[in-house]
Amino acid sequence: MGLWHYGPMFRRQIWALMWLPLVSVLLLANLALLATTARSGANREAYSPAQIGINLAIAASTGTGQVLGATVIPGDARTLLLQSFLAAHGSPMAPFSNLFVELADLYILTTE
Repeated sequence: MGLWHYGPMFRRQIWALMWLPLVSVLLLANLALLATTARSGANREAYSPAQIGINLAIAASTGTGQVLGATVIPGDARTLLLQSFLAAHGSPMAPFSNLFVELADLYILTTE
C-alpha cells in the first residue's frame, strides 16, 4: 500500500497549511486598510441629512401612500407616538398625550 493509502489525510493537511497563511495575510491587509481609512477620516465632521440637504422620506410598505418622515428629535418619543395614535383614531384626547405620559411617569406605569 505505501504512502498512497494516506492520500486524503495529506490533502487535508495541505489545505489546512495553505489556509492559515492565506487567512493571516488577508487579516493583516484588512487591518492595514482599516487603520489607513480611520486615520484619513479622523478629521471629518458628522453631518445630519438636513444639514447637507438630503430628504430621507420613505414610503410606507402598506401601500397607503403615507410617507414616513426622517425628522429625528432626540429624547422621549412616547408623547408623539401616543398623540399620533390617538389622532389617527379620531380621539379628542390627542392634545392631552403629554399629560398622559407625565402621569404614567409619576405613577410608574409600565407596559411590562
